[in-house]
Amino acid sequence: MMSLVERSLVFCCAMAMSSAALCADSYLADSLRIDHPFARATPPGAKTGGVFVTIDNASNQSDRLLRASTPIAAGVVLHQMVVDGGVMKMRAVPSLEINPGGRLELRPNGYHLMLLDLKQPLKVGEKFPLTLTFERGGAILISVVVEDVGAMPAERH
Repeated sequence: MMSLVERSLVFCCAMAMSSAALCADSYLADSLRIDHPFARATPPGAKTGGVFVTIDNASNQSDRLLRASTPIAAGVVLHQMVVDGGVMKMRAVPSLEINPGGRLELRPNGYHLMLLDLKQPLKVGEKFPLTLTFERGGAILISVVVEDVGAMPAERH
C-alpha cells in the first residue's frame, strides 16, 4: 500500500504529464478546448492564408467564436467555403456557434479563419500567435503551427 506522500507524488506527476500533453497544441478557454491549431504554408507573394482548428464546448451553454486577430496579417475573417452547383464559393460569416457539448471544426474546404494581407509567407515549421475571441469564453492567445501546403486535420499526430 502506498503512503499518502507516495500517492501525492504519483498524482502530481500524472497531473504534470497531462498538463504537458494539453499544452502541446491544446488550449482551454472557460469550458472550450481548442485543439491542433495549424495553418498551411503559402507560396512567396501570397497575400492570404488559412487557419484550421477544432473547438469543443464542454459547457451546457452555447458559445460563439466572434473574431480572431494576429500580428502577421492585416486582418482575420471567419470564412465559409462551399461548393454550389460545382462552383467553389467563399463568404465571410459574422460568427460561428459552438453548441453545448458540441464541436466546431475549422477545416480546409469548410469553415476556416482567412488571414488577409499577410506580412510574409507562411513557412513550414514556423509558429505565429493568434487571438481567438469568444462570446462567453473571452479572448485566448494560441500558437499556430505552419504545416505543409496540403495538410489536413486527420493527418496530424
